[in-house]
Amino acid sequence: GGDMAQKPKTQQFNLRRVVREAEKRTVLAALHHSGHRMDETATLLGVSRPTLYAVIDRCDMWGEVSALRKAETKRRENPAP
Repeated sequence: GGDMAQKPKTQQFNLRRVVREAEKRTVLAALHHSGHRMDETATLLGVSRPTLYAVIDRCDMWGEVSALRKAETKRRENPAP
């Protein structure tokens, strides 16, 4: 994510884009906080799992979410000494 002050003025006021970016940042933060568990992420966000999946789909985040969850699984299976 970038600083909105650096974007062209017309993009600053594109409400759909701003909302989607905010959703994406918030979902990623909640995923991190929950240890990348989808059920807990949905609970933190105050939405159902299907709603969480819809947001991830709408924001085209499945690649990022999948990579984060795989990394977390690997970290849990192979903890650092």
